Amino acid sequence: MPVTPQDMYESMVVSNRGSYCFGQNGLLLGMLRGLGYRAYAAAGRVLVPPPPPAPPSAPPVYSAPHHLVLLVQPHNPSSPLGNVTYMVDVGFGGTGPVRPILLADGSASNQQRTADDGELDEECVTNGGWVWGTYPPERHRLVCGALPGSSLETRLGSGRAPARDWHLQVSHASVRPSSASAPSASAKPEWTTLYSFTEAEFFQADIDAASFAVSYMSGSIFLTSVICTRRFHVALQCAEDEEEVRLREDEGGHDATTQARSVSGDSLAGGAPGPFVGKWNLEGGRATKRIGRGVVQERTFTTESERLAILKDVFGVGVRPEDEQWIVGWPAALQPNTLT
Repeated sequence: MPVTPQDMYESMVVSNRGSYCFGQNGLLLGMLRGLGYRAYAAAGRVLVPPPPPAPPSAPPVYSAPHHLVLLVQPHNPSSPLGNVTYMVDVGFGGTGPVRPILLADGSASNQQRTADDGELDEECVTNGGWVWGTYPPERHRLVCGALPGSSLETRLGSGRAPARDWHLQVSHASVRPSSASAPSASAKPEWTTLYSFTEAEFFQADIDAASFAVSYMSGSIFLTSVICTRRFHVALQCAEDEEEVRLREDEGGHDATTQARSVSGDSLAGGAPGPFVGKWNLEGGRATKRIGRGVVQERTFTTESERLAILKDVFGVGVRPEDEQWIVGWPAALQPNTLT
């Protein structure tokens, strides 16, 4: 599909059609630039889960640079924070980020701190933190590191690759000791990498080529599946969720996007946490509505006409009954064993 900002405006805004990261983030890039923000696109590599029965010690495998993120400088250029950059991604879906994240290392040893008056201090330019994900306890952060298997070295014979890549990580660990997802109650690491990216600019020609590759490359999820996500605002559902937010807020370690007003007077978000969102996900023969970990509703389908009806009625996609013909013969077409 064409993924220029102009094409995506006609497709997504005028015709209510969908897209993947190249179209969604590409459209947002055009909008941000049109509003006067300094912004550019960068390429990402998605961490590919090893096929079962791979052992936990299996080395991580990253995709080709087939994901797109945005780097934005939203503050007043003449302010002391004019060069502070944020990563924005509206096209990853699933457990991807839903808020801007300060482009700074958010590992526990390098968390962002603020001045006593709650305003950003100079350390915020280099020290990161975390932001809330879709719904507690989900959080996101960026950490700086090298890609596994890199042939580069910091110096000859060191065996250490330079930390030139950013890694987006997600955590579903609860801060509540009684929770089954508390770090002490699980053998899994607290943070999991979703993808990596560099700060090198990815131009429209690069975006066009990568979009073509994921549309036609054998094994691509966009060739073999129809997937769709729609998010919606929700309030915290129970006292446990409110406690989770309160304990995390008291703990600190926030990214600048959810706390602190900059010295220039700019603010990306209010002091209150959230807003939080639930999500509808469609993949295979199911559409599932979730709020946090809980499944609120599930709908199944076995025919293309049923899938089109759900895409239109539940996800708001501007499809028509006659669009069923375009999936015939493609790997993403529903098969008899889709639900199994």
